[in-house]
Amino acid sequence: MRALSIDIRLVPLAVSSWLCTWGALNRAPFLLCAGICIAFLFPLLLAPRGFQGLGRERVSECAPLFIVTICLCCTCIVISSSRATSWEDEARQLCAQGKELRDASFVLLGEVREGKNATDKRNQASYYVRARFLGDREHLGFLLVSTGESLRTLRRGDRVLASGTCDLNWAHAIPNVGALRVKSWDRLPSNDRWTRISQGVRRNLEKIVVTLPEHARALIPGMSLGDDHQAGAQMRDDMKTVSFAHLTAVSGTHMSILMMSVGLLATKKRRIAIITQISVLLLFVGLVGPASSVLRSFAVSVIGFIGMWSNREGGIYSSLSTVIILACLISPYDACALGFTLSVLATWGVSVPARWIETGVSQVGPIPQCIRPGIEWSAKLISVPLGAQLATFPIMLSMNSWVSPWAIPAQLLIAPLVTPVTVGCFISALAAQIWPALGYACAWLTSWGSAWISAVASRLSALPGARISVGEWSGLITALILLLLIWVVRVKIRRFSS
Repeated sequence: MRALSIDIRLVPLAVSSWLCTWGALNRAPFLLCAGICIAFLFPLLLAPRGFQGLGRERVSECAPLFIVTICLCCTCIVISSSRATSWEDEARQLCAQGKELRDASFVLLGEVREGKNATDKRNQASYYVRARFLGDREHLGFLLVSTGESLRTLRRGDRVLASGTCDLNWAHAIPNVGALRVKSWDRLPSNDRWTRISQGVRRNLEKIVVTLPEHARALIPGMSLGDDHQAGAQMRDDMKTVSFAHLTAVSGTHMSILMMSVGLLATKKRRIAIITQISVLLLFVGLVGPASSVLRSFAVSVIGFIGMWSNREGGIYSSLSTVIILACLISPYDACALGFTLSVLATWGVSVPARWIETGVSQVGPIPQCIRPGIEWSAKLISVPLGAQLATFPIMLSMNSWVSPWAIPAQLLIAPLVTPVTVGCFISALAAQIWPALGYACAWLTSWGSAWISAVASRLSALPGARISVGEWSGLITALILLLLIWVVRVKIRRFSS
């Protein structure tokens, strides 16, 4: 029986638009050329006979897509170039005041991290946090650095008035202007009611996990609200080694896992299940707060799942491609942000590779009828986080100058617990606002799962060869993995289309 054809005509548009946007923002001609080349080659690669099927009829068939792609790429280049020029002008005006920046207002974009000041002979501890400068039209990012431990009292979303010395030679890349070595700062009152509510939510959750072990104090707020400031430097380093860092960053992965879990547990009535999923997602966004990264992940998850609800594998490609194209046209900075890329890949991972994993498990061999329902349900439970983790693995790899051979085994070891722990963390955060005793009970139960995740990260990161330095080759390795992923998708698409 012939399967339904998978419509992926928007994929070359999205990939080309994204590469052209990235290249125009970062003044990278190679990426611009790559975007235009992909626009031409992608439709041909998906032909039943590849380049062998290239002919006048095939070219005329792809001509409308080529024309639309070129026009869209040119539009993205113009928009991104103008935004990059505007950013450079505002950054130049800000830096024209001198190296000393006084009484500048910032909003924190993440949690305060602890590092080592390599320029300090005493090896004094330093603290840093990503922040956005307030007062300009463009997104001017800074890395606030201080040796004062008082900086650790700040949380994501806080507004501060800081004075210090600018270092434009460190972390200078759009949209980051550079680093600000803070000499003094004051906390500003928040004028956003939603931000105050989200800060209260984090405080309530911190109160119920304060007596739990370190792994629970770090992972439960981290996997539910993205607040991992209680994680120690060693624990954070271990999780980074085995590519677990994305577990404590609120992204499309968490939202996709929640929506898929609700879909498995909800009623079989389609309309009620969809309403329940949307309600849980809105509640999750309300708990986490109004950060731009959260709203961005929310939009990606919703539009991506609209494609999934169509019950066609091609729907997810069209939906995510639409998200990428709109992001490139409306907000080039967000389109090139790491969080946006992870959200898109995670949403794709829980819908397409997860389905492949689930199908593969069911076809391993004959399964007794008495345990078939349990096996199928377990396969659905495991395939969701495993698909998301495998899809985001190449990006996590590109963030470091080393690779870990234990990363994939670690992902497989924690895959059965990622979904229940994520759901348990969400329930704990919600219950902490209503009934602290119930929230503590949920957090205590969830801590058994977080203990396993922490133990896997600690044990495997201590094994020989946990970090194999590859220097500048990490980008090439990531590109090879992405090409392998594209090849797998290509084979799948041809199989479903033939």
